[in-house]
Amino acid sequence: MASAEVEAVRDWVGTEPSTTTIEAFLDRFATKSTPTAWAALSILRRRRRDVAVGPESWAVDGDYRETRNLTATLAALDLDIARLERITGDTTGTAKVLDSAPICATGGER
Repeated sequence: MASAEVEAVRDWVGTEPSTTTIEAFLDRFATKSTPTAWAALSILRRRRRDVAVGPESWAVDGDYRETRNLTATLAALDLDIARLERITGDTTGTAKVLDSAPICATGGER
């Protein structure tokens, strides 16, 4: 596997998952026209699911508490997923992309 492909996926997903895991995703999408984008898309969709079903906060009783801003995390993942969906042409994913349009024109029509 070319390290340039692994690095291209890392540009989207960061330092996790492992190189071996990324290579497995690249193998899975090797027949696609943009395998790095497809691999990154699949990894980010899984990451989004993990965030969505994971805990919002956790604590060690009397010692430490951490709270995550899931709204911001999910929004950032949705943005990257939407970009990758446009690159790959995959419209079956989870990201919700809203196009902006004026609500009302001067005459009240849309």
